[in-house]
Amino acid sequence: MDRLGEEMNITLIQKDDFGTEVPTRDFNLECNNHLAMYTVREGHNARRYRFATGSLGLLCIILMLAIIALCVHYKGMVLPSGELEGLRTNHSKMAAGMEKLRADYIVALSEKIDLNQQRDLLKSETASLRKQREDLLEEKKKLQSRLTDQERSCGMCPAGWRLFSSNCYFFSASESSKRKSWDDGRADCIDRGADLVVVDSQEKQMFVNRVIHNMELRNPSVWHLTGFWMGLRDIHTEGIWKWSNGTELTVGYWMDGEPNDQFSVEDCAATYPKVNALKAWNDAPCGTQLYWICEVALKNSSVTQ
Repeated sequence: MDRLGEEMNITLIQKDDFGTEVPTRDFNLECNNHLAMYTVREGHNARRYRFATGSLGLLCIILMLAIIALCVHYKGMVLPSGELEGLRTNHSKMAAGMEKLRADYIVALSEKIDLNQQRDLLKSETASLRKQREDLLEEKKKLQSRLTDQERSCGMCPAGWRLFSSNCYFFSASESSKRKSWDDGRADCIDRGADLVVVDSQEKQMFVNRVIHNMELRNPSVWHLTGFWMGLRDIHTEGIWKWSNGTELTVGYWMDGEPNDQFSVEDCAATYPKVNALKAWNDAPCGTQLYWICEVALKNSSVTQ
């Protein structure tokens, strides 16, 4: 076309009822604005339009089928009322089960706390029983030691005396005995046919300390009254300690800082129940009221109770 509005003659194709193309007369485009039921025949371009139209229709059909299939699918998933009610019942049962589990958990937790408390109490009681057992074993050991001394002295030393080596020993401490001064204690020993003990060996010191230590006379507030007079003093020459039999002291088992002759009146020696048996002696005024220890050889048949 060379200019707008140029007249243009085209051949129109009309289809009959059976789709057969029937040529018709030419129309002037300027004179005819209605082309109903007519198609424009333009060769290759027309075929493309028909293909697009067919494809669109096919897609519509596929979409419709998909919608129908989805409706059928979801309609089939609707549960029967009986089955739905069963699910509701199961849900209620599960909820009730969960509540019961929570309650059981609380009860179990409470029981666990009680068991922990009982365990701690049992531990405490066990520790107490273990301490009692240790105390009983210690007491048994002491009793066995006393029994051994009594068995050894049986028939050899008078009743109430203890045998060590070849001598018999009397320890005055008891619930009913009174304390005495050094001189009165020695007088009691002499009345018994003995004399105050002479501790002239470490073995004898260990024996004496073990016996008085087992008597449990220790009292921190009056420790100085738990001593036992020995036959040892320096009454004649200060610092020169001699035994009752006249022999001079060679080895002593003094406490730290002793003898110190405090106030220049401590001239007699006593031994005390100490953990360290080799540091158990102390010098004291001879008039102090203490217990005493008598000693006599086995060969002396005149010893009395």
